[in-house]
Amino acid sequence: MRDRRLLLAGLGLVTVGLMGMSLQAPAGGWEGWGGMHAPMMGWWGGGSSSQEAAPIPGALTVEVEATEFVFEPNRVVTGAGVVVNITLVNRGSVLHDLTIPTLGVHLVAGPGETTAAGLSGLIRGEYPILCTVPGHAEAGMEGVLVVEGS
Repeated sequence: MRDRRLLLAGLGLVTVGLMGMSLQAPAGGWEGWGGMHAPMMGWWGGGSSSQEAAPIPGALTVEVEATEFVFEPNRVVTGAGVVVNITLVNRGSVLHDLTIPTLGVHLVAGPGETTAAGLSGLIRGEYPILCTVPGHAEAGMEGVLVVEGS
């Protein structure tokens, strides 16, 4: 009986914790997002994150296409100090994102959608790119942004 009460108390705490989570559904809800009806643990969706800047008018545009389970190109090269817009075009049949963790970039696009962010002040280095939808990076959706120069 004691074990059952502990189990119920634990489930109650988990339920209260989950109820306190803030989940943001994309415009129009989760239906139509490649069979995804709710966010998955450790991942969020629904448009560009507020962490990156809006596209920059007149900036060089670099387009990256996402399909199952590849970025094309998977290697993007630009120069230090160059102002660039990175555009994610989802040509796949499920939700994908393009995330550059070290730059705070997180672009999300449903099937057939396109989204973009402006990048400026880039310094020389290599920045990993991945799709953070669970299982996608492990299936091959990885790449690198290479910033050359000084």
